[in-house]
Amino acid sequence: MPEKKIVQNGIGRGELNTIRDILMGQQISEYEDRFSVLEKSFDLLKTQMLKEIQDLKSAADSNQLKAQKEMAEKIAILENAFKKENEELNVKFDDSQKKLNEKIANRFIEFGKKLLEDL
Repeated sequence: MPEKKIVQNGIGRGELNTIRDILMGQQISEYEDRFSVLEKSFDLLKTQMLKEIQDLKSAADSNQLKAQKEMAEKIAILENAFKKENEELNVKFDDSQKKLNEKIANRFIEFGKKLLEDL
């Protein structure tokens, strides 16, 4: 099957390249070479940046897990401290309540005795 020639303004593409090479000569080749080098550099830089981003993401994920673990440990320590302090306060409260009840009972007994003496 014969190839279709692309024609622009009556001139085929191959002819345009030939004319361009004649007019611009070595400059076009140098530009194409420089562009190719820049493109490779860009691809390398892009690959390096993607790797660094992935490394940063991995480090961030690791740091997040570490921080969560440390936070959970600290919360557990605080919870245990609160439980212990709460138990101690309950014991103190019970002791204070018992002492207060004893004082009230003793006062009632004393009051009762005074009432009996006054009778």
